[in-house]
Formats: sequence, C-alpha cells, structure tokens
Amino acid sequence: MRQDGFVKHETLDSLRDFVPEAAWQRRKAFVGFSAADEAILRELRPASLQYADEVMDELYARWMQFPEVSRFFSDGFVLAKVKALQRQYFVSLTQGEYGAAYLDSRLRVGAVHKRIGLSPEWFMGGYSIYLELILPRILRAFEYDRTKQAGAVTALTKLIILDQQLALVAYLNATTDK
Repeated sequence: MRQDGFVKHETLDSLRDFVPEAAWQRRKAFVGFSAADEAILRELRPASLQYADEVMDELYARWMQFPEVSRFFSDGFVLAKVKALQRQYFVSLTQGEYGAAYLDSRLRVGAVHKRIGLSPEWFMGGYSIYLELILPRILRAFEYDRTKQAGAVTALTKLIILDQQLALVAYLNATTDK
C-alpha cells in the first residue's frame, strides 16, 4: 500500500483481472447504462457541484451515528481527508466519463474498504444513504421537466448499482497485504 492510503497499482492490476475493460462495458450494457445516461448525468453536474458540501455534511452526520463506521474517523484530520475524497467521488458521478479511469477508481473503493476492515454491510448500505440524499436534489434540479427527472434518477441509480458491483468485486478479491 502507498503512504497515501491507496492500494498499490499491482493490487489494482490484479483486480482488473476480475473486471477487465470489456467486462466493464458489458456490465454497463447489461444494466442499460447508455450515452443518454452519460449525457443526463453531465447535465446534472452543476447541481452536484452546488450540493456537494451539503450532501457530504449530511452523509457524514448520518455515518457518525454508527460506531461501526465512525470508528474509522479517529480524529478531525482523518475525517476531513476522507470527507474530501468522498466529495470527489460524489462529483465524479456526474463527470460524464465512465471508462477505464472510472472503473479503476471504483475498484479502489472496494479494495480500500477491505484493507481498513469496513465490512460490506456498512459500505454497501452507504450507497442507499447516497441515493436518499441525492434523489430529492435531482428532482429539484429538473423540477420543471419530469422526463429529465426520471432520466437523471434512472441514470444515477444505474451508475450507483454498477459502483456497488465494482466495490464488492474488489472487496471480495482484494488482498489485505499491508
């Protein structure tokens, strides 16, 4: 592991054996994640940037209520660092590019959770909280266009389900070498 807390590239490379680029494209096709989904998520980007800090505050307030999760944030420095990384994740949901770099970043999520010992029920449950916090904001962002509301909610749901799949694959297949 590198000093910055991320998994070594060798580990990431080995995780890519479980989800190579072609398999990632196939997974996206299976859930119907299309160019139209990418476009609506790009259109949602200004709203995600506007709400990012607010969503992070609400997310961490919720997570800190549970000792199984809060124990990973031993001090203010660690909390601030992880919150900043989580903010990057949040805004990346609307970046509009979901290729190899996106795949790699999502595989790292599962590997890091494995390394730190956060069990799947907690990090997988976190995606539900994300949706709970994000969906009302999507509806507000496109409040005058029901078609865009539905498209954005559907696209984001597909993407988060794909993210869950990747995180879980990485978690189950990552080594815990330190």
